[in-house]
Amino acid sequence: MQTNFYKGVLGIAFSALLVLLFVFVGTPARASEAIEISDAESFAKFESNPTDSVLTEDITIDNLSTGIGSNISKYSETFDGQNHSITILDFEKTSGNFGLFNYTDGATIKNLIVNIFVTLDITGTVHFGGLIGNSTDTLIQNCIIYLNVTIDNPDNKTLYFGGIFGRDIGGNKVENSAVYLTLNGEVKAESICTGRVSNSDTMAEYCNVLTYDGANALFKTENGDVSITQENATSIVSTLGENWNYCSTCARIVSNFDKIHSCSGVEPEPEPEETISEITPILTKTEYTYNGCVPVLEFAEIVKANEADDIAYSYNIDVVDVGEYEAIITLIGADKDKYCLVNDKITFEIVEAKLTLEIASQSSCYGDDLKQIEYKLNGLNGLECGVTFDLVKNNEKPTKLNAGIYEIVPVLTNDNFVLDSYNQATYTIFEREISLEETNFSKTFDGSSFAPNLTLKNVLESDIDFIGYEYISELPFDADTYNINLKLIGESAVNYIL
Repeated sequence: MQTNFYKGVLGIAFSALLVLLFVFVGTPARASEAIEISDAESFAKFESNPTDSVLTEDITIDNLSTGIGSNISKYSETFDGQNHSITILDFEKTSGNFGLFNYTDGATIKNLIVNIFVTLDITGTVHFGGLIGNSTDTLIQNCIIYLNVTIDNPDNKTLYFGGIFGRDIGGNKVENSAVYLTLNGEVKAESICTGRVSNSDTMAEYCNVLTYDGANALFKTENGDVSITQENATSIVSTLGENWNYCSTCARIVSNFDKIHSCSGVEPEPEPEETISEITPILTKTEYTYNGCVPVLEFAEIVKANEADDIAYSYNIDVVDVGEYEAIITLIGADKDKYCLVNDKITFEIVEAKLTLEIASQSSCYGDDLKQIEYKLNGLNGLECGVTFDLVKNNEKPTKLNAGIYEIVPVLTNDNFVLDSYNQATYTIFEREISLEETNFSKTFDGSSFAPNLTLKNVLESDIDFIGYEYISELPFDADTYNINLKLIGESAVNYIL
């Protein structure tokens, strides 16, 4: 999206300059062995095996991981951009010598537009060039470099920054080329052309290198960078020669150009303005129910300048789980350059899918294994979600399951789902039956009281120390036959019945 904006809006302001920079005779000749680069995939193959190459389409590289050339294998071939552009949105490297080309020696790079809109993360010493990190005896012809770079250098590492070269070893030459630079952050040394010069005689060979940093237009001369302002525009333009005789070429690139009506006394004919329509993406809904797939965002109808225009949205999302997300919107279609996005971010939410649950009540005897809960989960529609169950009494989950009646409470195992409803079901644990070791006792009456010593049978071994009995009434002393009434006592008494 940024690339289209810059190529659209800046293209209008610099149209006169582009005509001057790209005056070619015939179509550039292709070496028979030159490979063609038409997309990011073919560019990646070129990175691994750099040779003579031609660019046949505008391409975008989301993250330049390698770059072209190395210290031991410098690029020394010819790269012909054929007036196409390479847009770079991020660099993998955070130290060393790098740019679109890392190292060149004896190379030719021509007819190329480079767009770099990045934040540079710096972790070590860096020589960064918009075109080449480290260059020797290299010819740059008819190239334009747009740079909008923010520096992230928390450890204050050494950074040499150049619009064309990060480090100029010597013997390089730049012809009919321009750099448009916006730089945010601190660097050790910066220049429109090179960050660090190892052979000063190269500087005299630069020509026609012009930049705009958002406030000033800078023209590269043998004596350094000259700023074009309202006050000196007339004198500078008059010294640039016949190729710069139209003051509009210079006036358009200064922030206050509307105050400069004529630099040389010749008012140029106004250029037709191209209308750029603004688009604000709007979602018809911002909430989508989880379905296990990447949601298909539903946009409101695009308002077109012309109903026949080919313009649409694309967005980069790969999420499926419940949560809030932000999608980056990109314009696509043959007429995308006629439009610019007012906002390229859309916020949406994925909410839980609702399920219903049918549970069957269950029961078992104290001490036996709990029976498996039988249930039916409705609303999955081919998705996967399990369920576990807690046994709850008085709204609490007990640490020990004694005899009694418990509520069955379900718990889903997948956070992408929520229970819309479920029926109330219970799990009943019945008391365990136990008996006495002996039930008949006899004793000769001697006037004293007695209490039979009884043994409880079938008590779980884990409960032996937590259960006992007591007599309900005092035993008589007369000779007779009696029924003995007992009461179970102890912590585990609730789990048994005689």
